[in-house]
Amino acid sequence: MPPSGTDSDDVDVGELQRLREQLQRAEARVRELTDQSRSVTADGSSLNVDAMLDALPAMLWFKDTNNRLLHVNRAAAALEGVEPQQINGRSSWDLYPRDEAQTYFEDDLEVIASRQPRLGIIEQHTSIATGQHLWLEVSKVPVFAPDGSVVGIIAMGIDITEKHSLEQNLQNSLKLESLGVLAGGIAHDFNNLLTGIFGYVDVARLSPDCGPRAHKALEHALSAFGRARDLTRQLLTFSRGGAPCLATVDLVDLLRATVGFALSGSNVDAAVHLPSGLWTCQADSGQLSQALDNMLINARQAMPEGGHLDIRAENVPVGGALPSLLVQRDYVRITLTDTGHGIAGDVLPRVFDPFFTTKPQGNGLGLAMTWSIMQRHGGHVEVESVLGEGTTFRLWLPASRQRLSDVVPGIPSSFVAEGRVLVMDDESLIRDLAAYMLRDLGYEVDTVPDGASAIVRYRAVLEAGERYHWVLLDLTVPGGLGGRDTLDRLRELDPEVRAIASSGYSEDPIMASPTDYGFVAGIAKPYLLPDIEGLLARLTATELEPEREASQPQN
Repeated sequence: MPPSGTDSDDVDVGELQRLREQLQRAEARVRELTDQSRSVTADGSSLNVDAMLDALPAMLWFKDTNNRLLHVNRAAAALEGVEPQQINGRSSWDLYPRDEAQTYFEDDLEVIASRQPRLGIIEQHTSIATGQHLWLEVSKVPVFAPDGSVVGIIAMGIDITEKHSLEQNLQNSLKLESLGVLAGGIAHDFNNLLTGIFGYVDVARLSPDCGPRAHKALEHALSAFGRARDLTRQLLTFSRGGAPCLATVDLVDLLRATVGFALSGSNVDAAVHLPSGLWTCQADSGQLSQALDNMLINARQAMPEGGHLDIRAENVPVGGALPSLLVQRDYVRITLTDTGHGIAGDVLPRVFDPFFTTKPQGNGLGLAMTWSIMQRHGGHVEVESVLGEGTTFRLWLPASRQRLSDVVPGIPSSFVAEGRVLVMDDESLIRDLAAYMLRDLGYEVDTVPDGASAIVRYRAVLEAGERYHWVLLDLTVPGGLGGRDTLDRLRELDPEVRAIASSGYSEDPIMASPTDYGFVAGIAKPYLLPDIEGLLARLTATELEPEREASQPQN
């Protein structure tokens, strides 16, 4: 610990004299080393050691045994954002946070006690002027007096903040990849179960035989559906099957809606700054809303007594300042700054780690999921925080100059379900449920457990002079023919086959862009009756649109 202050009556004169002599020896030794270096000549000219030290890109600190800085070079001062004379003669206790100064002091004491250099010390460092958190690699060597005693420390450091950031991102990627393997392994079966359980609950709720009391109980049961589906989607975000379904997204509308929902009923005052002309993005609006929602909830929880949250978005054109991990292109940067309690320096590097949380009821997935979503979108997220002052998150999204696509229409009031549907799924629970739902809508339904059976059934129907209006294909069939391969074979039988991809999980990016693989659409498990009804209604309306246009009278 640093020397503590004392009253004048309690001063130990002998100890004070000893400290003065120790300081004088350290200063004399530094002057001696400097004078000796200046006396060295090259081609008859004296070398200016101060200029040489200032020319070095590495930071140099000359310190006495009490952690007092006797001399720093220009690189060390530049790191702090101040002039050398503002540092020289001051203690680390005067310049840096107490815990940080204590760490420096303990490292110095180890060098002094061992009389040996310490190389490659990794330190988190707080810049004096800016408060920016940096990472330094520091080596320290003892300075000896003529009598052999250690009178000080010479420390040399390099800024490895960018390297440390790259390593942290790599570690996060590896952790998320491991989590993705776990998530992918359980998500398919779990989503099948959710589809069956909640699907039948929904069917029972909508049944005309359901009485008011049973209807209310089933409504309560269904209230858990959204939470269960969101949890699996959070896990799937980390898996290879969590590829975003990209579409042109208006960030202005998305930000306003997400902020309004996440902060509704809270005591947090929010200011949203959205300039006119903000670029759109090619993004998965659901995943992006989820990422932003996680950030907003995190900020809200950081200000339990209330506070202010500043949210702003801005265009960053090609050539603008970017994090080192991003390629040069147009981006939209979203910045969220709260006035909460901030994040401790030892916690800050771990905020994006899966399952890491400092909250009693947290699951440690929120910020990790935000990081994963940004990576999948070709973007980035970074964080800065000062304990006791607040936290700033910055999200970078690749920008798009495209105009917004037309809004997907709702269920047409004139929709009539008719025709025959083939359902292929390896789970009997899902086959039976889908058949129940589709028959309830008015379709004729056949079900099969795998792709081979689907091909046989489809061929038989064609040979009978009939055809299926829709084919619902499960993408993942363990040990059997999956949806993608089945569709390829069906198209050989019928190039006009209209197939819908269905999955709770798949390593294929089919669910992100089903039309790229020959499907007319996709429906993610778990789903309810309104989900499949709405999908088929929209597909039917799209199918009938050319007929309506052809029937219009020509001028």
